Amino acid sequence: MKSGVCPKCKSRNVVSVDGHGVFPDGSYYTKVIKSGGFIPRLAIPDRFICCDCGYTEEFFRQEDLREIKEKYGR
Repeated sequence: MKSGVCPKCKSRNVVSVDGHGVFPDGSYYTKVIKSGGFIPRLAIPDRFICCDCGYTEEFFRQEDLREIKEKYGR
């Protein structure tokens, strides 16, 4: 999807939606605790949506992946 082509229907009618502030209720946010901090920082995915078939994908930004791994990894 990042390439602009839907893997499901092969459409090029794909839009990128910046995840920051899209869902103010926090329903799609992943809380990441920064080491030594008490206030959670939100890791917010960028979304890609096919406007023909409705297929979606989400990707977290590279700078958030390390903290997500530390918090939720096994």
